[in-house]
Amino acid sequence: QFLGDMLQSVGPSVALGRDATMLREILDKTAERVSNDLKGQPEVQAELLSTIGITYLELGDWPKAEAAHREALRRRKGLFGETNEFVASSLYNLGSVLSLKPDFAEAESLQRTALTIRQNLFGDNHPDVADSFAGLAHALNDRGKMAEAEAAYREALRIKRALPDRRDQDLADLLNEFVTHLVTKRNFAEAESLSREAVALGRKLPGNGNPTLATSLLRLAWALEDQGRPAEAEPFCREAVAMRRKL
Repeated sequence: QFLGDMLQSVGPSVALGRDATMLREILDKTAERVSNDLKGQPEVQAELLSTIGITYLELGDWPKAEAAHREALRRRKGLFGETNEFVASSLYNLGSVLSLKPDFAEAESLQRTALTIRQNLFGDNHPDVADSFAGLAHALNDRGKMAEAEAAYREALRIKRALPDRRDQDLADLLNEFVTHLVTKRNFAEAESLSREAVALGRKLPGNGNPTLATSLLRLAWALEDQGRPAEAEPFCREAVAMRRKL
């Protein structure tokens, strides 16, 4: 757990533009040792491989992220069968990597399978189900299946908003992604509304100066400019630029 938490702390450092050279070296050495030093502990190996894959993705090393997630998925299927929650997690993680690679068809297939498993295990109002709807929406969007993607985004958003212990960061990130989709579809009015919601959430996050808020400000500026309101858009652009320079 300690090692997993340490590796997952890499993401915010990269998002803030910090040098990740040493972190990459630590991660590479950790990945090498997992297979050798944890023989006989396949569940622990799979858990750490999953964390390693997530961290490689944060660092932008997609081939290593894919390899780690494929191995974690292989081990988990061997341990738990085809319909376990940990298998669903690996399917989701691998699909997220492939959406960026881009292997969109396989990404869609993996996300659909993960979603089905999670719905069967947890019902329709669970944070993991929301994540799977968002992951599926991303893959569908990349394949040009815009109507299906929008429906999946809306379902992810419905679940996230209703969660009693939701994280504002997660909801703001989802709103930012959905707004990008809406702008592509030229649904500028709704994009503006959701961007304002994301900005309000971002301003509540610690520090009031974070990459998520900067992205939300830019999405709001897009929506305003695309509606022919550049004077309203400009202050949000300037605030985002100043925030990113500071970060």
